[in-house]
Amino acid sequence: MIDIIPTSDDDLDFISIVIRIFNENAVKYNPNELYLIQIDNWFDHKWLKYSGKRSGIVPIWKHRITVPSFTPNRVLKETYYIKGSEKKEYQEKTLIKSLHQYYPAKGSERYYIDELTESGMFLWYSGNTKANKYGSVMIYIYTKEHSKQWYASFVLKDVWELNKTKRIDPKEINIILSSE
Repeated sequence: MIDIIPTSDDDLDFISIVIRIFNENAVKYNPNELYLIQIDNWFDHKWLKYSGKRSGIVPIWKHRITVPSFTPNRVLKETYYIKGSEKKEYQEKTLIKSLHQYYPAKGSERYYIDELTESGMFLWYSGNTKANKYGSVMIYIYTKEHSKQWYASFVLKDVWELNKTKRIDPKEINIILSSE
């Protein structure tokens, strides 16, 4: 399906984990649109369903899912794919507008996933994994049949190991990573 061109700061084995998670979920949920976003560094589980700050101070997590408000200078890459006319393969397209923009404090609270797509999958993953030896993946799936958001972090010991998860059973991730 898709591939990621790593940077010199990316650990190749971590990128393989991200590719496997991305592709497995794309096949499983079969959305019409795919978004793949690389963040400059590791991020933690608090970003899951994070909607921004009220009055610029108080962090909020809304029930209605918003694009996490990573500041644009943390976004290294945003890649967008849409199903081709055959409805089997995805084709890379240019995003008309970045998902991550500077907003007034209230603006970031209103960038809702369901307004961006009727059928989409969004995956954020961390960069700088070679130096950090930590990596994170966050995925939002939104289709008419499914709405699911989860987070997983990984740590490099001798090999990359699942570290923490939020809103997904670690067994599900291990199944994805053990499949060929």
